[in-house]
Amino acid sequence: MIDHLRTGWPEPMLTGQYAFVTSGGGLAGDLLSGFAGMVSAGLIEPGNPSFLRIAVDGKPLLAVVPGERGPRAVAREPWISLHEHPLPPRTEYRQFARVVGSLFLRRYDMRTRIRMSARELTRPTPVPRMAWDVFDDRLGEVIGQLTNGVGARTVILGPDGRVVARLLQDPDGKSPPRLLTLVAGRQPVAHMTRAGRDTYRVDVSGIAAAGLDPRLVLACAMLQF
Repeated sequence: MIDHLRTGWPEPMLTGQYAFVTSGGGLAGDLLSGFAGMVSAGLIEPGNPSFLRIAVDGKPLLAVVPGERGPRAVAREPWISLHEHPLPPRTEYRQFARVVGSLFLRRYDMRTRIRMSARELTRPTPVPRMAWDVFDDRLGEVIGQLTNGVGARTVILGPDGRVVARLLQDPDGKSPPRLLTLVAGRQPVAHMTRAGRDTYRVDVSGIAAAGLDPRLVLACAMLQF
């Protein structure tokens, strides 16, 4: 997979490290100078409310800007786009907070509380889900899909629809998170670490051994940041 991409992708984005830097309120000077072709092609407009730049060793390579169907990473042409669409809601039956909470409703006697709690155990609750197809604009093909709705995780599917990895958030509960880890099976294969107020570092050095498409890590970072 990585050998196939080496003709077009910067090596650090395949097997090394790169950075996401958030900006807002128009285009910064370094983006205007580094991505003048994107402005002239209409891929970036000075009025964009927000954007990200992707850089290696401080040199901007791509910009992530809003698209019609989701974010997209562009240089002098679009590279990767996320196409958002809803999925059928997932049904959950065991709502812990509701089951336990029913037992503490003091305005009801205990028998009624138990009956209400048991009812919550079997009450289906639809949970909305979303999916984002990961589209390689230069090849014109879908290379995978990102989905939510399984706890706090993002699930990554390959082009054949099989689950290939999960994106897990560190448990400190901070927003934005300090660390995001991409796990294939039980093996961590990529990390997204907050390196400053506006900067995240993406480490994909473990991707090759896992046989995972590094473009899917880029897609996860685009969705998160």
